[in-house]
Amino acid sequence: MRFATIEATVEGPINGLEAFVAAQGLDLLNLRYRRARVVNPTGEDWVYPDFNQSFATHLGQLTKSLYLEPNLHVFADAGWGNAYGCVEAAAAKLVDAGCGDLLISAVRGSNLLPMLDQLYFEGQRFEHEANGEGIDLEHHKLLAADLQIGAGPIEAAFAEGARVVIAGCCDPTASVIAKAANQYDWQWDELERIAGAAAAAELTHELSHRRSLTSQSVLPVVVGSVAHEGNFTVGIDARDGAGEIAELRTRPLLSTADVNAEWSDVEVSEVSPSLTNVSGVAGAASDGTWRLSLIHARFATTMELVFRSREVAADFLSSLPAEIPNRAQAPTTPVAGCYYEMLPQRSEKDACSYLIRLLGDDQMQCESWLNLFAQKVAQVGPYVTWISAPPQVQAVCEAWPTRIPRDQIDIAVDTRPAKEWF
Repeated sequence: MRFATIEATVEGPINGLEAFVAAQGLDLLNLRYRRARVVNPTGEDWVYPDFNQSFATHLGQLTKSLYLEPNLHVFADAGWGNAYGCVEAAAAKLVDAGCGDLLISAVRGSNLLPMLDQLYFEGQRFEHEANGEGIDLEHHKLLAADLQIGAGPIEAAFAEGARVVIAGCCDPTASVIAKAANQYDWQWDELERIAGAAAAAELTHELSHRRSLTSQSVLPVVVGSVAHEGNFTVGIDARDGAGEIAELRTRPLLSTADVNAEWSDVEVSEVSPSLTNVSGVAGAASDGTWRLSLIHARFATTMELVFRSREVAADFLSSLPAEIPNRAQAPTTPVAGCYYEMLPQRSEKDACSYLIRLLGDDQMQCESWLNLFAQKVAQVGPYVTWISAPPQVQAVCEAWPTRIPRDQIDIAVDTRPAKEWF
């Protein structure tokens, strides 16, 4: 089972996508879409984007390959809070390209925002993974609750014949496990094989990121292939990835939604000058929970100011309006207020630049502080100059990682021909 994973969080077409897919003979193409972490609020009732609008464009680049290559399957976690809406947009693109009979699936259930109160009533306290602290649901402006589902529902979609599968959110390894399990008819207690697929998904994705740092290729993606027994190959010369390959046995436990994969006994061998085989990944049962990201908003604006001298900067920053808490150095967990740091300068005589950030707990508070700050800049006159664009308040989206038992969540799979989705 040959696969590749591409980070697809871009607006507009992905350069080189058609040529890459046509040349690789893939069974599975993963398109990964990350949630926005900074959003421009549009009034009091602004909403977080509910699915990735660009996925339909990217799928449109693949219609020829989907038509010509019957073994190609596409998975995308582009549905975010509205997998159905994303599927409908994608289905329209397929119909326009003459692929109306192609089966497309929506995997729904990863958006838990509508049921957080019910889960809380049932005893879930959404403790933070790192420190065990429970979240105050009323205090935070919650934008999304994304559950990283496991491979089971995705495998069900492939089993129903879907060529394109869209979920809202999933474990990063889930689609590779799902496609291998479907193609090889694995059982869910075959943990060694499942662990191999999880390790293949993890390693190829990481190596692709590393290659992107140095490669001039348009799409420097590392292709992987999972065999029936769970061993896998990665399309990289062991010498090119010598550091990562040599250290496989020292990698920490890979904990996924479906399996825990242990690297300590892996064996690595060179199949060809550009292909490395990995075997011996051990598998153990997962803890029965799925990771949940509660995405909440704080509000901030960042600006750069140039002061005529350090003395002017010190006077300005020490006499901020009383309403704005002067935080200076940011603590480990920033609280509302004004943070600033001086940027490197050429000499003591030069004007000095400061990077300044106003961080508020709500939009109105931050906008009020920004107005007070801008008024003070105006009053100082030529002694201070904006060097950034006019500042505006943005929503900064932060994730609260927690876990919940997977048996508390119902996941639905809906598979239809593209022409029946709208």
